[in-house]
Amino acid sequence: MTTCFTKMRAFTRLGRAMMVAGLLVATLSPASAATPVQKVTSPGGLEAWLIESHEIGIVSMRVLFEGGAMTEPADKLGVAQVTAYMFNEGAGAMDTAELSSQRQRIGVAFGGSVDYTGLTISFSAPSIHKKAGFDLLRAAFHQPRYDVEPIERARREYEAALTAELQSPGSIASNKLRARYFAGQRMATSIYGTLDSLKQITAADIEAYRRRTFGRSNLKIAVAGDITPAELGPLLDDLFANLPATIQLPATPDLVPQSASADVVRMEIPQALVLTGNVAARLKWRQAMAYDIANQVLSGDATGRLFREVREQRGLVYSIQASRYDMAGASIFVTGFGAGSDNVSAALEETRHQIDRFLSEGPTEEEIASAKSAFLGSFFLGLDTNDKLVAQVMWMLREGVPITYLDDYAAEIDKIKVEDVMAAARHVIQPQIMSTMIVGTVPENFQPEVKALAKAGQ
Repeated sequence: MTTCFTKMRAFTRLGRAMMVAGLLVATLSPASAATPVQKVTSPGGLEAWLIESHEIGIVSMRVLFEGGAMTEPADKLGVAQVTAYMFNEGAGAMDTAELSSQRQRIGVAFGGSVDYTGLTISFSAPSIHKKAGFDLLRAAFHQPRYDVEPIERARREYEAALTAELQSPGSIASNKLRARYFAGQRMATSIYGTLDSLKQITAADIEAYRRRTFGRSNLKIAVAGDITPAELGPLLDDLFANLPATIQLPATPDLVPQSASADVVRMEIPQALVLTGNVAARLKWRQAMAYDIANQVLSGDATGRLFREVREQRGLVYSIQASRYDMAGASIFVTGFGAGSDNVSAALEETRHQIDRFLSEGPTEEEIASAKSAFLGSFFLGLDTNDKLVAQVMWMLREGVPITYLDDYAAEIDKIKVEDVMAAARHVIQPQIMSTMIVGTVPENFQPEVKALAKAGQ
């Protein structure tokens, strides 16, 4: 999981950092990370993970069907996105307007979203109307409508999004890198599909997508808030027992072999946007925790090495950040910055120098202690609502972490050593195969040299 860090005071001693983390865990309420996650099994054998809290009268649920855009037919790219869009666009006798009116009347919200490996339904209801809310949710699952007007509305929205991607420097750079990282695979193409494929999607395609992906074998359920295990168990059967028992999903694709590259797309904009990164085999969750400590040292907001060395001390960039995100079986490292035309070459060289230096020398104990403190504070303070908690529990289910993950989090961070941090960093960050994409205004004869960009590992 990629985490965004807030600026926090750096502590020079690990003991003080752990003390602060302990106080945070102890004082967070009512939606507290200290609240245990329970495994709830329905009478019919369906399983959900629940954080039970009755202090706020809200129930939140996330329902994930694994598969996502990876299950789309080659000529129907974008159908997963349209399917997610259509989830709250009518059910049974209710068209879009009537379903929306019913949801607003009782304060219930639900809708779909999709990524490359899963389609998620998010649901929230006030406790006083949770039965009526779950009745509407059940209708959306089992009595979907595929009316022409919302399908056309979805098509227009995603065509506009694709058109915007063709004009945005950030989207151009990231899309081109993704196409290189995942050449020949679904993830090489926008989650929205293509302008041509969107035109082909019909109601029958949406219904077929749901049949392919809405099943109990690829179902994950996270719940948080004002509901007991005794209430939740029968509700799970009511919502999902009638879904197909088994769904066959495509296998996770192999990583595409990578090699270093550098490309420029010239655009008449005031600066240049530079992305550089690589793909590695996906980290396990403990490795990911260690890597996130590394990334905090390298790229913490206003405190990381890249910020200090490339922006503050040398003034080469307007902003700079490094991050890791996961897609299917891959962990992707990417560094991005914006720079003036005359500074692109120097900024890129210094960025690579700082990455190489970090990989060869590693962080200091003081940097590790400070990173752990910032990381823990941001993590626990980010679990202050039902919606954030249920999203975290769903991440836990997707990543296969222990059900005690939240309870054990501070102790797991405490156990991470410098060698763990460096092992994870060297696994993810591989300068010898990094691809660089530059979009914007650069000097007329500028062309980055691949060899100059790929120092480490040679």
